[in-house]
Amino acid sequence: MDSLEPPKRIFTLEEEPFPIKNIAYYTDDSKLFSTVRDALHDDEYKELKESKSGVFLKFKEMDFGWASRLVHYLLCFQLNIKKNYELWSLVGADPVRFSLIEFEQLTGLNCEYIENLENPICEVTNEMASFWERIGVSVDAGPSLEQIIRVCRRCQEWSQDDRMRLGYLAIFSGFIEGRKYSNATRASLARFVMDLEKFKNYPWGRVSFKVLMDSWRAKDFTKSYTVDGFIHVLQIRVINYVEKDIEEIFPKWDNDREDVAVENIIQDLTDVMIDGFRMCLKEMKFLGNRMNVVEKMMGITGKGTSSDDFQQTTSTKEAKAKEAKEKEAKEKEAKEKGAKEKETKEKEEKEAKLVAEAWLVEAKQEEEAKAVEASVVLMDKDKDTVSEVKMHEARRLSKKDSALQLSEKGVNERGSLLPHSNLLLGE
Repeated sequence: MDSLEPPKRIFTLEEEPFPIKNIAYYTDDSKLFSTVRDALHDDEYKELKESKSGVFLKFKEMDFGWASRLVHYLLCFQLNIKKNYELWSLVGADPVRFSLIEFEQLTGLNCEYIENLENPICEVTNEMASFWERIGVSVDAGPSLEQIIRVCRRCQEWSQDDRMRLGYLAIFSGFIEGRKYSNATRASLARFVMDLEKFKNYPWGRVSFKVLMDSWRAKDFTKSYTVDGFIHVLQIRVINYVEKDIEEIFPKWDNDREDVAVENIIQDLTDVMIDGFRMCLKEMKFLGNRMNVVEKMMGITGKGTSSDDFQQTTSTKEAKAKEAKEKEAKEKEAKEKGAKEKETKEKEEKEAKLVAEAWLVEAKQEEEAKAVEASVVLMDKDKDTVSEVKMHEARRLSKKDSALQLSEKGVNERGSLLPHSNLLLGE
């Protein structure tokens, strides 16, 4: 469908006010956080941080940076709408919405509708008057941030409930109201702190959002300005809008105004999303048909024809294949382990057998050596042993050599043999 005409811009394109100075704000006071942290015991501070309104303390612990120019341009790129509690800006060609719905999504604070949001009925009791007197404030006024910081430095001897009341008042004055350091907070809302359970469950998100919207609606963006409330949330609001059912898309506000142009933007964005979803379904159906054709060509006969069925079948097959593969791997590992153990056992048995055989051979040799020695000892005394025969032969040869030497000596001396030389040479 054709896009509906959006509302006009507040400032003409390329004629937006240039941020000569940074945007100032009162929330996130540098002294408040450390003072409250020192005033409470560890378990008390933990309870305060984990409460519904403790999101502000968590935000402070993140040491979140401040991008004033980004917020300034979002405010200067606004569309001129009639609704009191919504902001629409153009980021490029896309409309971006900031309403109570987006604020609730970002902070997690209670943003429920309640009558008499800023002027609830709260009875003034003696306990309330006594507590207000301890912090040095008139019962008809709410404490300022300056007064709360001063009291936090001398509350160590107070009861746990009174210290917790002081902690919740610090969140209320420093973040929810977020007003000037010396300005008093609204007594009608500050008094809720006397009933801690009621204070925890009050829709402070709606109060904080309204403070922020009322503040910048009254600012002149062509000059330097300071904004009340938790303005830091603006710089992380970068999506079109949070999708809701049509009956919930516009939060309920007392004395709010209808704006057909804003409704047209919502309808336009919704139609774009629906068209995109339909196109997605069409593409999925086309892809499913192509898959069926490929399955038939490949001979695959998986059950179902839809993409969901195919994905389920494919996932089941893949799971079974993976399971079978793991089982096969385990069986192979067990088989290899068994073969290795068998091989090791056979090797050990073989080595043991060789050792036994070597031991038997050695034992046999020892027995044979003993038998030889015994046979030598038991020989006949009248017969020469082998060693004796060899000794006689050596002596005989020695004598023969001596005779030959004498014979040669006689020839050399006289030049002829002695008369009895033949006898000496004979045996």
